[in-house]
Amino acid sequence: MKRFPLLPLVAVVFAVACTDSTSPANSHALLSAKNPDLGFLGNPPPPPVDAAIEVTINSPSHAIFTGVFFSNGKISDDGLLAEPTFDGTAWLRLDNKQPTSFGAAGAGANTRFMVKDNDPPTGMGTLSFLEGANVVTYKIVRVDEFTRFQACGAPLPGLPPGPCAIIRFTAEVVGEPCDLTASEDPNCHHGHLTAFDKASCLVLVEGSFEFVCGGSEIL
Repeated sequence: MKRFPLLPLVAVVFAVACTDSTSPANSHALLSAKNPDLGFLGNPPPPPVDAAIEVTINSPSHAIFTGVFFSNGKISDDGLLAEPTFDGTAWLRLDNKQPTSFGAAGAGANTRFMVKDNDPPTGMGTLSFLEGANVVTYKIVRVDEFTRFQACGAPLPGLPPGPCAIIRFTAEVVGEPCDLTASEDPNCHHGHLTAFDKASCLVLVEGSFEFVCGGSEIL
């Protein structure tokens, strides 16, 4: 596991989720969905979640981004099942400023992925990666899959964190247009991301941040 140096002015909030609550450990308490009484059965949906997002684009580019995830789909009575849900609205918004020690150089204004019920997912904006001494910026041109999950974060002490969402998308390097109608266009780059609860996945160990979720090392 790669260890990242401590970043100034960045703090990790450690919180323990109560077993009788479906709210994630680290949430935006002041943000709430419109019409929160609609679109769910059982317990109300949790508030938006501060997210750590593992992103890979097949150039290859690989980094950890940060952002906010929200879903108001149906959840189970206990809120602990790591099962996909296909109802309601969900979105993943990326922060403009990113912790560059994780390989991310930034995201464009309003960069986000969205899905509603079983409608085709959508996305917009740009993702910038640090590749050696260079910054490479990709524009999202199509969202191929957006799977959101009932569980988001560590449901109980001792259990591994479950993902909030898994998204597959197509992107182009800015200035190198992708032809989506072509069967194989080398300018069309396939991307994959997994969003996790940030409080469960970015932890401080011996003065350095470590990303402890996902399955890949940061390059």
